[in-house]
Amino acid sequence: MGRTVWVPVVSGPLAPYAAGFESWLASRAYSASASADRLYQFDQLSRWLGREGVDAGGLTGEQAMRFAAGRRAAGLKSWSSPQSVALPLEYLRQLGVAPMPAPASPQGPLEELLADYCRYLAVERGLSDHTVFDAYRPTARLFLSGRENPDGLGLDRLSAAEVSSFLARECPKRSMPGARDLVGALRSLLRYLHLAGLTAVPLVWAVPSVADLRDRTLPRGLDLAAVRRLLASCDRRTLTGLRDFAILLLLSRLGLRAGEVAAITLDDLDWRGGLLLVHGKGSREDALPLPVVIFSFQDRHVVDLGGHVEDGVVDVTAVAA
Repeated sequence: MGRTVWVPVVSGPLAPYAAGFESWLASRAYSASASADRLYQFDQLSRWLGREGVDAGGLTGEQAMRFAAGRRAAGLKSWSSPQSVALPLEYLRQLGVAPMPAPASPQGPLEELLADYCRYLAVERGLSDHTVFDAYRPTARLFLSGRENPDGLGLDRLSAAEVSSFLARECPKRSMPGARDLVGALRSLLRYLHLAGLTAVPLVWAVPSVADLRDRTLPRGLDLAAVRRLLASCDRRTLTGLRDFAILLLLSRLGLRAGEVAAITLDDLDWRGGLLLVHGKGSREDALPLPVVIFSFQDRHVVDLGGHVEDGVVDVTAVAA
């Protein structure tokens, strides 16, 4: 069953265009959750226009910048950058609702490089607009913005040390998935810079993998009471219950993997020696002692281990010769 995605209801001057905007996002490979986020932005923009007394036809680029600036001033993080309003503007301009901006060419070496990089991703790599403009371009801008100088971007002098310094500065600000996305987008940019002849050597190798240290501590074992309750849940009056009981004993007493328990056959049991042959990874085989198994007296007619019984305990290591 798929995850339920909340879809906001758009109100205000842009409400008549909300359904079309959602379909337009889907045609550009936006997922259901990403479309819902964008519809929420669409709703916030529409409500802001209503408060400002501006209709959909009055949504110019300057008005969109005012919307984003207002969210920044209010301390909001989402949809507060100038780039974040580009998508709803593009849709409304395609419909002819919002006025088209005056034609302008990219200003400066950074904007020209970003435009070429985005074309490369869309045409050569076949990425969707959502991936290009929401994932790859922001990382490229962040990495290259500090390199602007009167002589250009100085990419011919870009070194592995600068790549490492950028990652050491930016990765601690992000969560583990965010750092992984940053590293992936940076690799793409460095690969493009070398293919375009802007860097002399490929610097992709200077980008390390993100170490995921979650759940790297030793697993905590179950306490004795929990193990007893788990074993007691097996109905040992049935063959299935006896089988489950034996499996749980091997898991809890010997610490075997599930695959190792599943691979055990009767030929792996040495009753006289009280040993169990375990087939591990890489064709490894280990002989482990059979655990002391707790059976009730009523189980003895089902499995005769030939061991010693005392107070309901069968010691399978004391097998009669």
